[in-house]
Amino acid sequence: MRILDGEPATGISMPKPPSDAAAFDWRALQRWRIDERRLPRGSQVYFRQPSLWALYHWHIVGGAGLLVFQAVLIARLLFQKRRRDAAERELAKSEERLRMITNALPVLIAYVDADHRYRFNNDAYKAWFGVSPEEALGRTIREVAGERFYRSVLPYIERALSGERVRYVQDIDLGDGRLIYMDAVYVPDVDDRGVVNGFYVLAIDVTEQHLARQESRRLQDELLHAGRISTMGELAGSLAHEINQPLSAIMSNAQAAKRYLNAPTPDIEEVNEILDDIVKDDARAGEVINGLRTLLKKTKPVFEPVDLNVIFREVVGLLHTDAVMRNVRVSFELDARLPPVPGDRIQLQQVALNLLLNAFDAMDNGSREVRRLRIWTRLEAPQVLAAVADSGTGIPTEESERIFNSYYTSKPQGLGMGLSISRSIIHRHKGSIWFENNSDGGATFYVSLPVATDGQISG
Repeated sequence: MRILDGEPATGISMPKPPSDAAAFDWRALQRWRIDERRLPRGSQVYFRQPSLWALYHWHIVGGAGLLVFQAVLIARLLFQKRRRDAAERELAKSEERLRMITNALPVLIAYVDADHRYRFNNDAYKAWFGVSPEEALGRTIREVAGERFYRSVLPYIERALSGERVRYVQDIDLGDGRLIYMDAVYVPDVDDRGVVNGFYVLAIDVTEQHLARQESRRLQDELLHAGRISTMGELAGSLAHEINQPLSAIMSNAQAAKRYLNAPTPDIEEVNEILDDIVKDDARAGEVINGLRTLLKKTKPVFEPVDLNVIFREVVGLLHTDAVMRNVRVSFELDARLPPVPGDRIQLQQVALNLLLNAFDAMDNGSREVRRLRIWTRLEAPQVLAAVADSGTGIPTEESERIFNSYYTSKPQGLGMGLSISRSIIHRHKGSIWFENNSDGGATFYVSLPVATDGQISG
């Protein structure tokens, strides 16, 4: 065929002779069921049909790989499901423990969403509003707590939903005639995008504590009043003399005026001068009596801007006779531009009175003939500072730790309440009181009070 195709014969090599190896037909071997292992070594088998593995081994490998991948995926999903089921069970247990804890607390606890609907409540709602947590879930605050309660807390709800952490303490009407004093905190729930989804509520009924504080304050006011009465009792002699002086002058002037009027030619001008003196003495006696009445009367504390300069001048005027009898010279170094402080006028007068009387008593024990008492005030922003400096013997070191304690006194006739009451008053006024011994003898008591802001009234 190659020669007929034009190929030169010289270029055609002779084929190799056939091999001596035996040749077999695979189909015949299969027909006669002859095992290929019985054939001679080196035998050639022709017409072999390929096996499924030879034909489809890539498909088989791919299918097996897919089955293995699916098996691994299914195993992983089953493992994750088990973990999720375990996590859900643990979460359920945690929620149950949390609910047990919140139900055991005497605190109203809730979560409210942006639509004012409850998403979590504890058992306190049953005691407060007669609604179980299950009944409250998904309902609005208005539906659960009533219109009156909702209106009273709506401003705080709006502030919490704006992202502000809110705390308030006020009287709350629960809607069935029950009034409680509630201390509540609203904490906004803000997500990563800064969106407020709702807020957490923690509220506690502090009615008993509020009533106890009111009773404590009432008893404290009673103690302050008793302290003023006790102090006035110590000053009974000097105060009687203080009042007796203008009364005696009034009597003398009245008798003189009567004599002038009984004369044949009354000196009307002299009588007018006498009457002017009577009016002045009467005013002086009235000031002393009004000062005593103010200190002794039992009133509810009224916090208003008070001038400490005026307070100390009024008290020194009240103690004028006592200072003269004890040979005490009082000097003032008062700052004329001193701003007012927020406080109760009567209680601050009581503090000034206690400090001055203690200074008088301290100088009674000294050997100095001249007894000097210096009162000064100045502004040390944001505080007003007042001081009472005496020339007595000072405060012994062993007494410095106890001098402000209740019932501690170095006076034989003292009750040991003056400085304790004074400290209580100053602390109520958000101030401080302390003392220092002077280098030249005696002691100085300091009172520091905050400056009153515009329209400030507190208590």
